Order: sequence, then C-alpha cells, then structure tokens
Amino acid sequence: MDWILFITSFFLAALSPGLNMLMSLTIGLSAGYKRAFLFVLSSTFCLAAIVFLSGVGIGFLITKFPFFFTILRIFGAFYLFFIAYKMFLATKVDSDIKIDVRNLSAKAIVFQGFVSSFGDPIIWGFMISLLPKFMDVHNPFNSTFAAFIIVIACIEFVATNIYATFGSSVKRFFSSNFKIINKISATMFLLLGVWMLFDAFKSF
Repeated sequence: MDWILFITSFFLAALSPGLNMLMSLTIGLSAGYKRAFLFVLSSTFCLAAIVFLSGVGIGFLITKFPFFFTILRIFGAFYLFFIAYKMFLATKVDSDIKIDVRNLSAKAIVFQGFVSSFGDPIIWGFMISLLPKFMDVHNPFNSTFAAFIIVIACIEFVATNIYATFGSSVKRFFSSNFKIINKISATMFLLLGVWMLFDAFKSF
C-alpha cells in the first residue's frame, strides 16, 4: 500500500504541467520528438542524481544521528502538506517559457534538461522530504533505496515522454483539466504527509 500510494501520487504530480513537462512539450512541438527525447533523457538522469545525492546526505545524517531520522520525517510530512496546499491553490498553468528551442543545439537541449531539474528547489525539497520514509536508519543504502531511485526515474521518463510525444493535444488536455489534476495530486500528497507523520510518531 505504501508504494501504491507513493507511485500514484508522484505520477499525478509528474503529469502536472511543471517546467520539465512544458519544456519537453515545447521542444517536441517546435523541434521534433528526437530533440525532445534528449531533454527527456537528461532531465530524467538529473532527477535520479538528485535522489541519489539527497539520499547520500540523509544517509550520512541518520547513521551519525539516528534521532534526526524521526525529526526529518516529521518535517518531511509538513513539507508535503505545504506542497498539497500550494497545489490546491493553483488556478492556472505557468507556461511562461521564453526559450526558442528551434535554435538550440543537441548539447544545449541536454544541458537545459540538467538545468531544469537540478536548479529546481521544489524537486530537492520534495525528494529530501520523502526519502526518509523509504530509507532504513541502520542500512540507508539498501535495495529499497535503489528501487526508489529507479521508480522515480521511470515515472519522470514516462511523464515527460507523454508531453513530448503527444504535443499540442496533450497541452490542450492538461490545460483544460489542470485544476482537477492538481486537486487529485494535492489530495494524494496530503495522504502521503499523514502517512509519514503517523509513521514518524510511532517511533517515539
């Protein structure tokens, strides 16, 4: 049940029209799927790297200071509540992308994929808040942590590919259904936060 809730909520969040999704859509429309696929690959790889780096930092802290593990999970739950709140309030798609992707080289598109993911503080905050639930305080870098990275990367890859492949039709669909998708995603994040908070308090 834990994984089902996580995968469902993250996939819905990934489908919400954020910077990476709109960039893959824009590149797909103006430069073709092959160029968009370069962006998809680079943003997915960067997201996996963010998960790994976040996990390394958290793993070091929880092995040195086990009590920090519980504190981090509590703060993570409240951060998920904050994300849910922001998503509930969102009323429109932020599609203000001013990059003329038609003139970008393949290397520039790959670089843009790294910049879009690595430079997004929301992605870092989300990963740091959610990771403790899927890490073992005694063995942080086990198979579950590896599975978490793979699942996150696969979801991101699929979501960005949806935007890059279907182009304008996907843009129309998600623009018209933006509020519904956001409210469903917010509800799932709220449930994730409650689940993490309950799990954290059980350890006291």
